[in-house]
Amino acid sequence: GRGGAGSPSSSCSEPGPAAWVGAPPSASLERGWWAGSPVRTAMTSPLHTVIPLLCVFLSCSLGRCDLTDAGCGDLSAVLRANQSLTELELSYNKLGDAVVQLLCEILKHPNCKLQRLGLAGCYLTDAASADLATVLRTSQSLTELDLSGNNPGDAGVQLLCEALKHPNCKLQRLGLRSCHLTDTDCGDLAAVLSTNQSLIELDLSGNNPGDAGVRLLCEALKHPNCKLLYICRLKDADCEYLTAVLRTSQSLTELQLGANRLRDSGVQLPVHIVITLLCLSLSCSFLRGRLTGACCEDLAAVFRANESLTELDLSYNNLRDGGMQLLCKGLTHPNCKLQRLELQGCFLTHVCCGDLAAVFRTNHSLTELNLSENKLGDAGVEAPSQASEVLGNSEELRPHFQSCSAPSSSHCDTSHQIFKDLHIGC
Repeated sequence: GRGGAGSPSSSCSEPGPAAWVGAPPSASLERGWWAGSPVRTAMTSPLHTVIPLLCVFLSCSLGRCDLTDAGCGDLSAVLRANQSLTELELSYNKLGDAVVQLLCEILKHPNCKLQRLGLAGCYLTDAASADLATVLRTSQSLTELDLSGNNPGDAGVQLLCEALKHPNCKLQRLGLRSCHLTDTDCGDLAAVLSTNQSLIELDLSGNNPGDAGVRLLCEALKHPNCKLLYICRLKDADCEYLTAVLRTSQSLTELQLGANRLRDSGVQLPVHIVITLLCLSLSCSFLRGRLTGACCEDLAAVFRANESLTELDLSYNNLRDGGMQLLCKGLTHPNCKLQRLELQGCFLTHVCCGDLAAVFRTNHSLTELNLSENKLGDAGVEAPSQASEVLGNSEELRPHFQSCSAPSSSHCDTSHQIFKDLHIGC
């Protein structure tokens, strides 16, 4: 998964740690979750109890467990003893640089097989970056590192970037969300993207690097080694740099513009130029992009022009029924190959559902549609239901409804022939 993903908390119905100690590493004991449990000292806490258990797990999550440096001595012993542990999630604990220094000494050992390390929100500074940089240069197993929500500073980012450029570095995914990155940091990261042979995913969301930083990153995106990049807080002017990249990039296949300051003006020029963007992308997200129905004509043109775009997320934009009607014109075009469309929370009502029904009758590629958190009502769901009767039964399409609390169950039942996944929440 992407760096920093949440973890389920432990359940009281599950057997306690003492019952599992000494058990062999089996499929049922592949993961250990203690996320959200307060753990303050190693000798008086659940951590001390589960330490022997951790020696048999392949994956362990201790995120948000109130861990501090005082409780991590035994944890380091586990890492030394357990040579099969491949994932360790320690995010959102107040670990500090000293604990990371201790962990890094173990991570550098050739017997360590850890592949994913989560250290988001662990109060780390540039001192921790120095130790982690050493690991990146030496570890043959670590491929995913999440440092989001820390403040490494320019010096720390520079140290990490120097390590990422090292030929021995195997890291594929790096999370730097909300790390107060500057344009200087973006310059260092751009150099990484131009030289690193392994990094395929870089998450920079939640940062505000400014125009200069975005420009540097966009230039680096042209490099064939870069496969995916998250950029947050883009302004309309930044789209010009981005679209120039997308004309030349041969490898960027997924673009997420969520939580950016893009408005319709930023889409009309780019998405027309962002049509270039989308034509080179297999997947694109404008999640929470502050778009309105005014941009939907341009987006509909994308559907007509691009036969490679298969996923588009427009959730939580103010599209409304007028915008949806424009989108549907593109969705009914025979060139449209879109398979998955997210329209959650787009202020849609029953008014647009007749147009959606027309899409259902003519579009043979769309298999997943999310209409959750819209006000469709019974009248809105009835039109897609009637469309399903026209389509008839299909053994290949097996839909399910995320929520049908408002529409009557009869409408939900008759729509079961339409999609593999149809989410309608009202």
